[in-house]
Amino acid sequence: MTTLVTFYALTEVLANAEGKDVATELVSAAELCSDCVSTRKKTTVLCATQAQAEAFDEFIWQFPADKFIPHNLYGEGPDMGTPVEIIWQSAYQSMTKLRNTAMVINLSQQYIENLNNIKHVIDFVPLQDEEKEKARERYKRYKQAGCQLEYKTA
Repeated sequence: MTTLVTFYALTEVLANAEGKDVATELVSAAELCSDCVSTRKKTTVLCATQAQAEAFDEFIWQFPADKFIPHNLYGEGPDMGTPVEIIWQSAYQSMTKLRNTAMVINLSQQYIENLNNIKHVIDFVPLQDEEKEKARERYKRYKQAGCQLEYKTA
């Protein structure tokens, strides 16, 4: 099975209801989670740190009730899991396998080493030049790993 990796080029910074800047990747990731829930795709959101995972968790709790995304942080929630599980790098590295492998939304800005059983990875190309270069490196590594690649604008 070949893993599909989709890179989304981010185009802007958005403001939330309080007028604070919110990274487009958070908004895009949340929208993708919502789409995955509606199509019944079990999804993992991979964050760099536990703090980032908790911030994303808090961000999606802000959604209106009609856009509710059933989710839990790694180590919490029901035994069978929820449609969306939010984890962070150190937790991911300690796992033998992911619970939700239909879609992995990568907010960690790191290459995912173990692609076993992952059907689709979503990654982001940020606005900052330094971060764009890191995304290009991840793209090259996924290509070398034999992944099917696609590129879209968010």
